[in-house]
Amino acid sequence: MNTTRPRIAPRPLPLPPDLAERMARLLPAGMPPPQIFLTVARHGELFKEMVDSGWLGPTGLADRKRLAPALREALILRLVDGLVTRIDVDDATWVSLREHFDEAALLEMTQLVGHYTGVAMLAALARPALDRYR
Repeated sequence: MNTTRPRIAPRPLPLPPDLAERMARLLPAGMPPPQIFLTVARHGELFKEMVDSGWLGPTGLADRKRLAPALREALILRLVDGLVTRIDVDDATWVSLREHFDEAALLEMTQLVGHYTGVAMLAALARPALDRYR
C-alpha cells in the first residue's frame, strides 16, 4: 500500500449508529477502526451487508472456523501464487494439499484466496492510510 494520501478517503468518525454497531462487532472495545474498514464503510450498504452476512467478521474474511488461523495466513501466500498469478495450481501443489485437506477445506481455501485478492485490489485502488490493524 501507498503511504500517500488515500484515493478514497475513509468514512469519517463518528460513524452513524447503524455502521458503528456493525464496526463494534468486528473490533475489540476501544480499538480504532482500521482504515480499510472505514474505506469500505464509505459504501454503507455494502459494509452492512458484509458484516450482516458473516462475510466479514472479527477474525477476518469468510472465517468459518474450519481452518486454523495460522493456516489461513500461510495458504494465502502459497495458493495466491498459483490461483492469482497463473490461475492454476500445479500438480505438485495439488498433491501436497490433498495429503492434508479434504475437498471442503480446499474449496474454502480457494474462496478465501479470492476474497483476500479482492481486498488487495481494493487497497490498490483506494490506497488507505497504513495503520496497525492485524
